[in-house]
Amino acid sequence: MKQKNIFSSLIISFVLSGCGNATPGIVSSLNQMQIPAVQPDSDASFDKIRAHAIYTSNFSRMEKLTTQLKHDFLNDTRSRDIFDTHSVAHQVYRALTNIEQAQLVNEQYYQEGNLPGLQKIQTMLNEYKTDIE
Repeated sequence: MKQKNIFSSLIISFVLSGCGNATPGIVSSLNQMQIPAVQPDSDASFDKIRAHAIYTSNFSRMEKLTTQLKHDFLNDTRSRDIFDTHSVAHQVYRALTNIEQAQLVNEQYYQEGNLPGLQKIQTMLNEYKTDIE
């Protein structure tokens, strides 16, 4: 009887461990990323060259993150995985959506001349610097 309980426990733990899809760290982190909302500083003089450099750097980093996520996690994805909220593919698509939203905010801040906003996005992206270099 004791062997049957041990055997049952082993089978249950094997089945349960096979059901879980661990979300990779960078994907989980990107899904929790908070895009900063920053009002433009109307008193400060706008440095177009610096703003363009930060905007371009932010854009490049987000493009690299997008490419890396697609390459690392979506090569063998089935369409049904995208809609399975427990799949890695679904989590990656959520992360890609967050990156796309950050790209839109980055573009908006650049068009507004919002240097503090661009700098906040740059700081936010610094968390992923080692993941994309």
